Amino acid sequence: MGVDERARRAGLSGILLVVVLSGAAGCGWSRPKAGPPPTASAAAGVRTTPTPSPTPHWDGERLPGPIAGELAGQLRTRWGFEVHSAVVTPPPSAPGGPPRHVEYEGRKARPGGYDLVFMITAEPAGRSRFVQFNVVGGMSAAAANDLADATDLALDGKLPAPQRASMIARFTEEPKQAPARSAVVEGTEIRLDVTGPRPGVYLVRPLPAGTP
Repeated sequence: MGVDERARRAGLSGILLVVVLSGAAGCGWSRPKAGPPPTASAAAGVRTTPTPSPTPHWDGERLPGPIAGELAGQLRTRWGFEVHSAVVTPPPSAPGGPPRHVEYEGRKARPGGYDLVFMITAEPAGRSRFVQFNVVGGMSAAAANDLADATDLALDGKLPAPQRASMIARFTEEPKQAPARSAVVEGTEIRLDVTGPRPGVYLVRPLPAGTP
């Protein structure tokens, strides 16, 4: 999946997150707090729209590290997120996207005037396919450290110190320490958006060579 496609999906996810967490009027989608991820059988009772066929852009392979519900719980413990989760079944009119899946989302105001935001996209059985962490309200050294800490949690504590340092350097405008391309840790690609309105980190499994 290209960076443009990932940025498009991240933007749509950000819109969904803002609507959910702002308590917008007329939004009747009740999201339980994070816990063990819903099972496929439980998910069937949440939405009944037929599921489109899986596509090669279902973010490659599953991510290693904690399953989605456990990671959401760790993020809640670490930062005090109010976590929301829901089963999502895209309609047949939206081909090319992921099949039925679970999304976990949270947003937390942090000292320094910024919000830390996360979203985890996972299979109904719980294994993560895509994880993103964003900062809203202005980047800073503290925000960059939060992004690095969150990424380390998602990688089950396996983010190497050099990669952590280079990540923070990218977000704090120290290009001499920054890598020229995305890093891969434990088979997970760490993509950075350092210039967008919601700078952040995106964790995916690289698609196999030759995937359209």
